[in-house]
Amino acid sequence: MNPRPELPAVATSEPAASDATASELPLPAPSVQRAIRYRMYCLLWIFPTTGALVILANDARRWLKPLAAGREWPGLDSWLALALVLAHGVLGVLAWRTRRDHPGPGDTSPRPPEPTAARGNS
Repeated sequence: MNPRPELPAVATSEPAASDATASELPLPAPSVQRAIRYRMYCLLWIFPTTGALVILANDARRWLKPLAAGREWPGLDSWLALALVLAHGVLGVLAWRTRRDHPGPGDTSPRPPEPTAARGNS
């Protein structure tokens, strides 16, 4: 018969040193989290926008044909595709605005100082 292998040591309830430092790191400010979130949404929204652009390209003749020539209105799928493209524009604007306020970690350009209001001692 083979001898029984030794069991590994049981973990103690004390956290390791690396666990303690990881839990002590502060979270970024909510405005920085919002900036990161908008950037991520804008990047991931490329996939629905690509499909929407294909739908709009297929229905381009319905959008561009003059009304007097018996144009039929674009279908619901075209209107939804247009809404998706416009939503990507909104996400792009939000990402751009928050990027101005909170540059990414690779941006080392100095920010101009914000003007402070002069307070009088009256």
